[in-house]
Amino acid sequence: MPRFQVAFRAAPYNSVVVQFYGDSLPADHINIGSFYHEHENDEIDNQSGPENHVIYHHVRELLYKRKPDGTAGGMFPNNITDMAAMVITVDTTFVAVASISSAPATANLANAATQQITNTILPANATNPAVTYSTSNAAVATVSSTGLITAGATDGTATITVTTVDGGFTDTVVVTVA
Repeated sequence: MPRFQVAFRAAPYNSVVVQFYGDSLPADHINIGSFYHEHENDEIDNQSGPENHVIYHHVRELLYKRKPDGTAGGMFPNNITDMAAMVITVDTTFVAVASISSAPATANLANAATQQITNTILPANATNPAVTYSTSNAAVATVSSTGLITAGATDGTATITVTTVDGGFTDTVVVTVA
């Protein structure tokens, strides 16, 4: 599920840009918040449509918490209420993850040794290349949020699973500790 950030520029422009979370903000805009949009493959563009209606409501909710100068604390009656004066632009350059490959495929480690997992996400310009890690046996091997495997005190085999946040693609690293 992609995350979007909303950038705002106050009067006289009253412009709002909705873009993928982590993208560089447009000049003279401030980040006023973010939201998750449930359907990553929806046709979201600057035309009318049901998904644009959802985007509009996310933007409106964030703007209601802002004062007309863009600063925080704009709850009623000092918030932005004139949505007709806003120019909302949606950046639609989402690139979906197509696959993941993790290396090494296998690792033989002594107790307390470490091994870094290296992931290749395709396409290389995927909008959200984030991954999560899990282990099948934490007594044998653990894995950090950055993909560093640490062999445990128990000999045996553990499978480390790497999963892409976008698309849920997986690959595994089989770790043997002896």
